[in-house]
Amino acid sequence: MPAVLKRVEGGVGVLADDEVVIVMETEDQARQLVDWVNYQLKTGMEPALIGAMLRGESVGSSEPDLSVLAGSVGDLKKALASGDHDDHIDALVDAERAGKARKGALEALEARR
Repeated sequence: MPAVLKRVEGGVGVLADDEVVIVMETEDQARQLVDWVNYQLKTGMEPALIGAMLRGESVGSSEPDLSVLAGSVGDLKKALASGDHDDHIDALVDAERAGKARKGALEALEARR
């Protein structure tokens, strides 16, 4: 179901699956978010997670994504540059040391601490 606009207490809400994702002051502000919210819904993201992202809340996984260690050191550096793995650097360092223990990978991980 696509996102829709609806007047709610506090302004104009962007709703997805009848759930308020975010409330904006004006309809113009809310309308600017509808396409982006629809895109996120198409990728399978839940409305609650979309709302958390829009509010600037942390939406990272509580488990480290160890798959970033499977590729090349260059791929690892690209993944780390996104900042998506910063909450799990210690676990990634431990996993790299216990696994391949690549000097370049460990240096890249340590640089993010």
